[in-house]
Parts: sequence; structure tokens; C-alpha cells
Amino acid sequence: MSRLLTLHHQPWFWPILSCIVLFALIFALSPVFRVGIFTANMAAASFLALVGLGQMFPVATGEGGIDLSIPFVMNFCALIAVKMVTESSASILYVALVCLAFGLLVGLVNGLVIVRFRIPPIIGTLAVGYIVLTAVQLISGIGPTRFAARDLTEVIRSSVAGLPAPFFIVLVIGGLAFAVINRTAYGRALLAVGQSRQAAYLSGIKVARTILGAYLISGALAALTGMLLAASVGSADLELGNPYLLASVGAVVLGGNRIAGGMATVVGTVAGALVLTLLVAVVTVAGLPLEFQNITRGVVITLVLVLASASDIRRVASGYRLPFARREADASSRESA
Repeated sequence: MSRLLTLHHQPWFWPILSCIVLFALIFALSPVFRVGIFTANMAAASFLALVGLGQMFPVATGEGGIDLSIPFVMNFCALIAVKMVTESSASILYVALVCLAFGLLVGLVNGLVIVRFRIPPIIGTLAVGYIVLTAVQLISGIGPTRFAARDLTEVIRSSVAGLPAPFFIVLVIGGLAFAVINRTAYGRALLAVGQSRQAAYLSGIKVARTILGAYLISGALAALTGMLLAASVGSADLELGNPYLLASVGAVVLGGNRIAGGMATVVGTVAGALVLTLLVAVVTVAGLPLEFQNITRGVVITLVLVLASASDIRRVASGYRLPFARREADASSRESA
């Protein structure tokens, strides 16, 4: 009973509650009940959730950690998929590995730019993204523009018990991300780095490697999502991944993650992606002009950021220190003594 009473203290509580309220609004505004409305929104949210989970790792590193190369990686891998995939299962596997390798390469470059050259993430990842954009433009006019593996397209577009196939991919990736963050040494190091890099360094954590790993994960998930999105749409273009540039950050922020780093909630991030998707659906069902979609997203994300910043200021003013960072710093001080 006591756990139920303290649920609202969990970072994922409010995004999940928001999803319930938004779903209720959609069905209340819809003239008839349609399972397809639920399935379509879950499918759209699943792709955003995948890149949101990737974005969650750089954000968790703190000190402005962010990956703005995500949409460019998605566009490149989507185009590679439509130009290289055939009906052969071996072809699909081969292209998936190529896309994954490319995402890891971009993540590696992002990480090195940040940890070796000490360029701010918001600048370094965007610069790398523009380099990828050049590659996207070069290959866009070569070869086919339609995704050839129609069987895979049908699978991605299918649903089971009203839940779209991409949602089950999110469950698998989300489960792996949860295990990495909560059950591995890397996950503990990631949160420690985000809470206090100095304390993490003093406790023996490889800060540079930890940050590098976060961008590798982000690049890999962006590449995977780009290929899956191309399979779902059945084609690719130069702007397929562009809506995910700030939406991926919005999903992380709305999910209850601290923009200052030091924490990561998988459930909250997935719920945050669903909130952003449902906000657009509510505007559409209500019959409001298309422009209100971006206005609604912008207002909600800004409000959450303001509330999060106010919360952080209160913590600092009260002398609050995150427990992991304090524990490691204290341990290091005792060892030095």
C-alpha cells in the first residue's frame, strides 16, 4: 500500500498519467471508437521511443550531453535500406549490419569529438550530422526509392492484439536498455558520470569511455530506427528522420529524465514518446489547424524544461547532492586519507 501511495514520486508516473488522459481525450473527441486509432498512435510512438531511448544515454552523461546527429543517421540508413535491400532475407540481414555499423561509426566520431577535442555536444554532434547530411544528398539520387522487401514492410505494419509490431521491438530494446542501466557496471558508471564527473573520475570510473559508449548506443539505435522506418513507410527521402531531431529530446525530457543528466528511466522515455505522439493526435482529432501541432509540442516541452530547471535550482539551493555521486566522492576521500 505504501508503494502505491508514493507512485507519484516516480519519474515515469506523470508521463504515464498524461498518456491515459490524452487517450481518453482522443476517444472522447472521436465520433466512433476505433482500435485503429490506438494502433496507429502506438506505431508512431514506437519509432520515436527507439530514438528516444538512444538519446537518453547521451543526456544521462550530463553537462549538456545530447545527440543532434540522430535524424541524419536515420535518413542515411533509410536510403541505404531502400537502395540495397532485396526480397532476400540475407539481403535484409546484410543491410541491417551495414546500417548498424554506420550508426556505430557516427557514434564513435561523435564521442571522440566530445571527449578528445572537448567540443560541446550540441555543436559537435550537429557538425557531424551535417557531414552525414552531405553523404545523404550524394546517395539520394542513386538507385531505387522504394523499399523492395514487401514481406518485411507487411510485418512492420502488422499488429498483434491491437499492438503494432514496432511496439514489440521497443519492448525488446527497452528491456535491454533497462538491464544495461540497472544491472551492469556500465550503467552505474553512466549515472555516476552524469551526477558528477569529478566524483566519478575520483572513484576510478573511465569517464571518457563511458561518454563514448553513450554516443555509440545512440548512433546504433538511430541507424536501426532509420531502416525500420523505411520498411514501414515503404520508401525514403531526404527528410524522413528530420521530425525526430528535437522530438527525441522531447521524449527524454517528458519522460522524467533530468536534462542535467545523472538519471535514466526507460519506462518514462517510452511514455514521453507516446505523450508527444498523442499530443499531435489530440490536435488532429479536435480539428485544429496543422500549425497547432508544433505549437502544442513546443509549449509542453518548454513547460517541462522550466519545471525541471526550477526543480534543479531548488536542489542546489538546499545543498542537495545526488546519492551516488556523494557516496563515491566520500569513498574516494576516505581512500585518499
